[in-house]
Amino acid sequence: MRTFLLRTFALALLLTFALSLISCNKEENKGEATDAATDGYFEENRSYMTLDASVKIYNPKKWDKVIDSYAHRIADAIKQKSGLELEVVYESDGTSREICVGYAIGHTASEAAHAKISRDQYAVCVENASAVIAAYTNENLETAVNSFLDHCIVKENGTPKIASVSPKGDGKDQSTSISAYRIVYAADAEDYIVNDVVPALKALIKDRTQAEIWAVSDSEPAVEREIVVGDTNRSGEAIKRCYEGDTAYADYRSAIISEGKSIFLVGVSREALRICVSKFEDYITYDAQGPK
Repeated sequence: MRTFLLRTFALALLLTFALSLISCNKEENKGEATDAATDGYFEENRSYMTLDASVKIYNPKKWDKVIDSYAHRIADAIKQKSGLELEVVYESDGTSREICVGYAIGHTASEAAHAKISRDQYAVCVENASAVIAAYTNENLETAVNSFLDHCIVKENGTPKIASVSPKGDGKDQSTSISAYRIVYAADAEDYIVNDVVPALKALIKDRTQAEIWAVSDSEPAVEREIVVGDTNRSGEAIKRCYEGDTAYADYRSAIISEGKSIFLVGVSREALRICVSKFEDYITYDAQGPK
């Protein structure tokens, strides 16, 4: 009996010692990059970008304080988890390895990353030796940054790296170029819509994406992807949502509203629709391939 008690006591001591070691190791590893080999949360076969002091954190929207705060949070996290102090920059020379925060017009890695995601998606993509935190909206960008901080600073064989992640799906084959859309206006639309608003929208899209898209009247049968301007025979529900809901822009009864795969620019005047045209840039900013 005494022998049994001694063995039980010894096992209890051994278990206590083992648990204390595990606890100590957790405390020692706190703040370090996750070991990529043990991280089972993400998609299979994700790609990696090796970190060193030459990597820069690129904020393409220099005057956006929110995105700038994201860039510096990322810099702080990387320093804490890897010991590397990475510089936050506001211009890209196109050759340096970078972590790009959000969408950058003309930035090869950024455009490639954003072409992989559709509306309401986000991802952290390793593209062309750079990493891009890609998100379709500002709200999703915050989610993407948090995902990056929580899961994408990793170690592989002791080397700090950035790992890609697509927690909402990789978005492959879901990208639709803006050239797949067409602009639609009413067959009896006022002259300012046909001669001012629609040309301004076409010019904006061409300037931002180089895509030239058709404009047709609503006497044409509806197709899946349309950018509908003003009061047309397709706009009833969108107009109702604008006037009865909280979607309208301040000062004017106007709004950009998504219905299915089409987008509606709703407004009661030339000025109201012009506001929609200027706001439509936001639908292009986060994906060079156009709205999804």
